[in-house]
Amino acid sequence: MGVEIAMPRSPVPTPGYVRLAVYGDGDVAAEAELLVDDGVVRIRRVAVAPGYDGLEERVLEEVEQAAVERGFLVEDDRMQANKLGTGWYFEGVSDLIEAVLGTEPDFRHVEEDEDDRPGPRSREFWGRRVGWQSDSHYVVEVPVEKVQFMEGNQWNFGHAAAVLHLIETGQRPVFDVPAARLYRIDADDVERTERYEEEGQLSYQVGMAEPWQPAEAGTFYVQLVDGNHRALAALAAGESSIYVAVGENHRDDVYDEEWVRDEDPDRR
Repeated sequence: MGVEIAMPRSPVPTPGYVRLAVYGDGDVAAEAELLVDDGVVRIRRVAVAPGYDGLEERVLEEVEQAAVERGFLVEDDRMQANKLGTGWYFEGVSDLIEAVLGTEPDFRHVEEDEDDRPGPRSREFWGRRVGWQSDSHYVVEVPVEKVQFMEGNQWNFGHAAAVLHLIETGQRPVFDVPAARLYRIDADDVERTERYEEEGQLSYQVGMAEPWQPAEAGTFYVQLVDGNHRALAALAAGESSIYVAVGENHRDDVYDEEWVRDEDPDRR
């Protein structure tokens, strides 16, 4: 059985989303999704095909060996990335990230449209390598696995790849926060998505790759209504969360303590 590692071969890999594939008998037997960031290889997901029991440990060993050889630490973030088969709750996220990574950047309009430095009245928030700005006081921080992209969005992957380039080259860009609808997850949602999964209807009914986990009851997810490209670029760059402005009709579902306060400028 051969092992193909898609991680860059240079001593300092380019930060971002990486896929490692293990092939057996001509088929993909296992896949690992990784985030490479700040000298650390974070393991987000390991999926093993039926008939290859026990391969997960070998995949983890291969990842650790490849990272150590390149001078990187390894962190197992699979619990933070959900104990899911896909690593994402909503359908198609991995495919979208791969599309961005496989597309040449199109830099037209990116600097003026995407990297707008905040004015004196703007609020600013920071992730690992991305800043977000907004004049709204109705901003929340949401884990990336709970971001649902706008249905029917017209994707320009070259544009998203250019936004990703701003992040990966250390330019610390500041983006306008996307606008979003916010939905509270309750026990009925958990039960319903579990039932859909058992019936093989999860994708058809709610566009999800995995049902809500019981621990998610009481939390929220968002569906973007704009800013899809900059949000996707942030996911591809390995951000663990993004910031969104909640629409007026959805603000009653937000608890007071969930609104993001002005951030300490020392973190910028």
